[in-house]
Amino acid sequence: MALVDFEPGEHPRGGGPQFETALRLLAQDAAAAFETLRRQPDIDSFRVGFFGASQVGWIIPLAAEQVDTKPRFHILISGPAISTGVEAFYSQLTGDGARRPERTDETEIMRRVEEFIGPVGYDPLPLLKAQNVPTLWLLGERDESVPTSATKRALEAIRAQGNNSHTDINYLDADHDLRQVSTHAVRKIASISLLTWKLIIRRELREVVITDHFDFVSVFALKAPQRLKA
Repeated sequence: MALVDFEPGEHPRGGGPQFETALRLLAQDAAAAFETLRRQPDIDSFRVGFFGASQVGWIIPLAAEQVDTKPRFHILISGPAISTGVEAFYSQLTGDGARRPERTDETEIMRRVEEFIGPVGYDPLPLLKAQNVPTLWLLGERDESVPTSATKRALEAIRAQGNNSHTDINYLDADHDLRQVSTHAVRKIASISLLTWKLIIRRELREVVITDHFDFVSVFALKAPQRLKA
């Protein structure tokens, strides 16, 4: 297995046009990394995919539109399938897991999110509906940065329209970093979750260790089988 890993640089946050511009630039970087890895002589160019966390729910669908060969898979940790405007509003209400929250009642927070009428910003849903790349979403039910319930509803709507390429696995006691809220320990992502999901990945991903800087995008691929010498 081969891996290209990079972290996004500093860029504006929120739901405004500057943030969308930054996302599109990051998507260009991700697409370039994908193509660089795909063209390596020892890589099976048809088994290359994206893997990342947090903002990748916005970045990877954009990147997938810019590559010459369709990615074989996506794996998204705590990625949003909702607009940047909705995510920013939700983070404002919850404190984003780092500030004093404006609201603490989960029912009230989600009611406000569902009734949100502010600037939408960039919305990944049209691309997610149009693309049919097998995609695994790993989501924490107690995420205070991305509204997991809203992301799940978006994915359910996609499946209801006949696009069954999206699978979500939910961790009940996990936050945005997939740390267990009750213990603050890194949540182990069991390899069985990936193996039962029908990705053609031969090596187990036994555990994803989340660092303090959670925004990252990786491209990884399976190497081509080595030919036996005569």
